[in-house]
Amino acid sequence: MTCGPLISPTTPGRNYGTAAIFDPQARDLVTFAGFTDQGRFDDTWRFDLDAAIWAKLQLDTYPEKRCLHTSSYDALNHRMIVYGGQTNGPRGDVWAFDLHQNQWADLTPDNHPAGRWFAASIYEGREHRFIIFGGNLGGSQTNEVWAFRLNEGNWEQLSPTGEGPSAREGATAIYVEKENRMVVFGGRGASDFNDVWSLNNLARSTGVEGDDNISAPQSFRLLGNYPNPLKRSLPFNETVIVYELAQPAHISLTIYNVIGQPVKSLLNHRMAAGQHRVSWDGRDETGKKVSSGIYLYRLQSGGSTVFKKMILVD
Repeated sequence: MTCGPLISPTTPGRNYGTAAIFDPQARDLVTFAGFTDQGRFDDTWRFDLDAAIWAKLQLDTYPEKRCLHTSSYDALNHRMIVYGGQTNGPRGDVWAFDLHQNQWADLTPDNHPAGRWFAASIYEGREHRFIIFGGNLGGSQTNEVWAFRLNEGNWEQLSPTGEGPSAREGATAIYVEKENRMVVFGGRGASDFNDVWSLNNLARSTGVEGDDNISAPQSFRLLGNYPNPLKRSLPFNETVIVYELAQPAHISLTIYNVIGQPVKSLLNHRMAAGQHRVSWDGRDETGKKVSSGIYLYRLQSGGSTVFKKMILVD
């Protein structure tokens, strides 16, 4: 194991309270805003991990300047989700940064929780939600848990059962996908904390339980594909199809054109319970690139069949 600096000829200003995610397709560190000795900023930067070069993005639309906001990576739609933070007070807005198009979009609904800074967040893929915990409401900390449904564009407050963590800001959190739980560490409230908490069964009725509670998806679901549309001009010219099984089963996953002709069989065997991902590179069974247009993909298991649509463009 070694450690060393990655030195770029161009860099953002020295700052803290920024938010960042990893773009797994471009292999970039993507950051937004933060606080510097010159105040708060609203800049968006990409750091190419392979070339070790920073690039500041010149954008027409972007969130207002802030610091102490939180962000997570939306794996289904290949986006950076940013929430809240502090400008002249606590913020409650939600923004999505399309990592393919380098474009910001305001997702803030009319009804939303009170603004806050220094919340912890995760992306929960089973129900396609952005989940926040804790934060500073502008004078006091909270231990609330809220989920933003990315498909529907609305917030819902989650009410964990059992003992929960005390109110705090500045905690960190991760999502353990296989076990369907959010794990929270530390933060600051009445004092500084070094405790670890597990919010389990996130995709069902949320509970705070022991570490040995491992849950599986409760339904047979085809969650979608990302990116959609699939653009061959981009460096990462594959799309990833996400599905989940409630129990082990023999499944088939097939691509069809719009007149119902099979294009490519991606899977046809027994799979374990849980969430799975399969990639398609826009080629047919012979390895030939298919033409641009609309394609369907069908997931079948026993007597259950689900179709979804994708778009392929050159």
